[in-house]
Amino acid sequence: MATLNRHVAGEEDRIYLKGSVRALLPRCDSAFDARMERVTLDRVGVLHRADLLASNGLQVLAFARTERPLGSAGLKREELETGLTFLGLQGIVDPPHPDMFSAVAACREAGISIKMFSDDSQETALAIAGRIGLEGFNPLQAIDGKSFSGIPDDWLPGTIEPLTAFIGLDAEQKMRMIRAFQSRGHVVAVVGEGDWAAPALRRADIGVVVENPDTRIAAEAADLVSTESGFAPLVTALEESRGTLDNFLKFLIFMLPAHAGLFLATLLAVILNLDLPLLPGQIFWINLSATVLLGLPLAFEPKEPGLMACRPKRPGTPALSGPLWLRTGIVGTVLAAGLLGVFELERISGEPLEKARAAAITVFVLGQVFYLFECRVLAGSTGRSGYVVNGWLWAGIPAMLLALAGFIYDPVASELFHTAPVRSEEWLAGVGLGFSIFAVLGIESFFRRARRKRPAGKKRSTTT
Repeated sequence: MATLNRHVAGEEDRIYLKGSVRALLPRCDSAFDARMERVTLDRVGVLHRADLLASNGLQVLAFARTERPLGSAGLKREELETGLTFLGLQGIVDPPHPDMFSAVAACREAGISIKMFSDDSQETALAIAGRIGLEGFNPLQAIDGKSFSGIPDDWLPGTIEPLTAFIGLDAEQKMRMIRAFQSRGHVVAVVGEGDWAAPALRRADIGVVVENPDTRIAAEAADLVSTESGFAPLVTALEESRGTLDNFLKFLIFMLPAHAGLFLATLLAVILNLDLPLLPGQIFWINLSATVLLGLPLAFEPKEPGLMACRPKRPGTPALSGPLWLRTGIVGTVLAAGLLGVFELERISGEPLEKARAAAITVFVLGQVFYLFECRVLAGSTGRSGYVVNGWLWAGIPAMLLALAGFIYDPVASELFHTAPVRSEEWLAGVGLGFSIFAVLGIESFFRRARRKRPAGKKRSTTT
């Protein structure tokens, strides 16, 4: 940047310039001493002082001036290329946002690597990176646009993987960097605060822009628009999204065993040529009431401790892991056995179909109520999450029990869904089924933990 200034008291006009040390210093050949007399410029000394300021995280600007005849019009670039007089350096403090430190630490714990774009010098960028905690990911290293452009495409992904800061990259180089990271299977998110970031935001898997009047074009290219400045709101959004995904998985592992149990019980009845334990309308009532009154409250479960310590999943990873599928199969089998077993015992005892089906429904729903507590955490025991945190869950359970009682004992509902009142023994049988689910899942969890703790044996060597 240069300005032309009329020097009223003198016989000349003065042009003042400011810019980066690397850009402005080569144009200077003199400086002023303490008596404001021109002396030969000590470039090495100036660079040393500039590096000292930059190593403390300061943005460093250089200032210079030159003179021209009084009354000259306009500025010509060729007049500013040489013959300047160096005036001095200025170090500017641009402190990180207070929330940046905790946000970077949270990303490191979550397995998210942070790379930094900067237009400062390498020394300043690395000092800022060290100050906010980026040295916890890799040793602090930086690369400028000139060095970046000289790296072949085949070598680029492995070369830039351990780097921390990227200095002075143009739009095309940023696109190339994003493609390099994506080629290694990384999910790349780019955070920009200006329209200059629009190409990178479009290319990234997740483009995030901070909303302000200068980001209209970038906002159209971005996937997310943050209304708050700073990095911390993005980390908060990440934590909330992980909590939402966890609660969705809890809902899945609650509903899937119920569907599996109903399907398995019906299939066995058909294969064994038995009376159907449930009618279609009864199955519909179970699914609807359990989804609304028991499943949906899981969406309001608080985030589990250590949520941000979980490693990111690679794209394409199944939502449900092997242990969760195993849990689905175990609980579905236990629910099917309880439903079909109680139904057949009622029939053997001479009870009519309506009474037998009402007993089977009672046992099945009570089993779901008990299993609901096991769905409150995806790993470990229910005690980690506590029993009194989610008020919606504790409102849903009594509502489900009241709906079940009305379904069985209300004359209109009994006539509509072909049920009959049941005795207290059937309710106790449902409680017994719920405790059996606790016991079976406890045994499965014990063996799974024991298997993880078991030391690996010696691998047998094979020669060919």
